[in-house]
Amino acid sequence: MVIFVAANIGEDLLPSLSRDDIKDLFPGPENFLRRRAIWLVVNKDEKVLDELQRVIQPTNSQYISEMKSRWEAFYSKVRFYGVMKKAMKPPKTLNGVAHVTAVFRALQLLFPSSTMPPKKLGLSSEALFHVLTTSEDPDVFLRQRPLSCPVVLVSEDNCMIAIGNMPVTTFNTERFNEGLLYLMAYYYALHLTYPKCISTLLSVLQTEILQDSIHEQDLTPSYKKAIGEWKSFIE
Repeated sequence: MVIFVAANIGEDLLPSLSRDDIKDLFPGPENFLRRRAIWLVVNKDEKVLDELQRVIQPTNSQYISEMKSRWEAFYSKVRFYGVMKKAMKPPKTLNGVAHVTAVFRALQLLFPSSTMPPKKLGLSSEALFHVLTTSEDPDVFLRQRPLSCPVVLVSEDNCMIAIGNMPVTTFNTERFNEGLLYLMAYYYALHLTYPKCISTLLSVLQTEILQDSIHEQDLTPSYKKAIGEWKSFIE
């Protein structure tokens, strides 16, 4: 986040932030939820998915497992949907980074937004994830990235979620296919606005996977069209 950069707070200092430190960075009652979310993010004892549950269905102790089951079902169906819509080629394998990459890139084509991504970003899917080449330095990549929204960086060793130019967590590449769940959790935990170039896709994930409804006045024509075609396919 920009305020961390301005305060010269790097990744190595995040775990050392006390509640008072966070309060100094985000003072006032209007920042109460933001302070709580950041405390959860920088303290490894509490998981960001737990915060997602607290926001959406605080009384449902099975929410996370149910959400992951919905994601698995969605992910399975969207592979066939992508092939049918010619957004991706029939997969040669159902496992591995290459396959997940193909599915994630297809998602933005299947649930497109009306707003184009920044030219420096390239593909809209780059707002979601980026597969690092062996010669790419993740720190340099993040500093040059035109968006500050949460992103999954994939390397040979692991996956990393970063917000702005700051890494916040890492996980095994075997769980790359769950990366979008964690991205959504950070959007909720930090009360972030969806980038317009991927807002339709994230709105679909919000309603179909997180099961968090969208107010009628916030339903865009792009969302209505995309979700209508998806419902027709699965029904």
